[in-house]
Amino acid sequence: MNFIFISFFILGISLQNQNHIVENEYIRVNVTFKLIEQTKKKNIYDVDFLVQNKVNEPLYYVSRYTKSESVNNQNNFDINSNNDNIDDSDLIESSAPPPLSSSAYVDSGGAKKVDDTGSSQRGGRRKISEQKNDKEVIDKNDIIEYNYNLGNELFELYLKESRTSKFTLNPSKSSEKSYYFRNNEEFNVKIRFDNLTENVIDINNGNYNPVVCVIPIDGLSLKSILETNKKNGLDVEKLSLGFSKDTYYSNKIKLQLDKNFHLSIEEAIKKYNELQKILKDSL
Repeated sequence: MNFIFISFFILGISLQNQNHIVENEYIRVNVTFKLIEQTKKKNIYDVDFLVQNKVNEPLYYVSRYTKSESVNNQNNFDINSNNDNIDDSDLIESSAPPPLSSSAYVDSGGAKKVDDTGSSQRGGRRKISEQKNDKEVIDKNDIIEYNYNLGNELFELYLKESRTSKFTLNPSKSSEKSYYFRNNEEFNVKIRFDNLTENVIDINNGNYNPVVCVIPIDGLSLKSILETNKKNGLDVEKLSLGFSKDTYYSNKIKLQLDKNFHLSIEEAIKKYNELQKILKDSL
């Protein structure tokens, strides 16, 4: 009987979707999907992210602000549609990706939540052009937005070809924006936690200096929401986890480096400054 139980337990582990787990020598990340509601037209999932600290000491890493450009399209779509076509008549939230949302203090690991780190500027209406009957087509509903986001994400949830879906990273925040994905678009969400410390590396004359982040001994967790079309929607088993990398640009050179984890704040700052010097001298 014990042999049967042990065999069943091992089999259960082996059947776990390995795309939903990533780990290195410092952390282990797991995501689970639980179907919590079904309507006639959509499925709603609880998405639980869990980061396990494998070294049993607080881990520190440095995150930088990056400037990104996104297109805010005022034509929205309906995930309840029964076919593959998007119904633009149902007005919901903007399809623009969200900036990092505002927050307050975290109890564990000495982490500090900060004010809204996504600074957005309206850049006016943007022309989107394509060749069609030798005429330029302008989508007047597209507005360009510039965001300054702190790249403190540890990993990403992705799928090469998505289905119509809506993903809310932290639904407990009333100000949280959602990600919207259309059929055949790439599904890619950077998973950010409220794990900032008060330690800032003062290298810029402004508000966008690098910040030291922490992974407490007891790890990190986050509950998100995924909504998708019931008939033609996203298969959650096909979603995968992948570790995020820090990206650096210089002229035409693009470098993607693994995040570095350290056992002290001082060491994290020291190694970050050393890396910046090496990159500056090399690039």
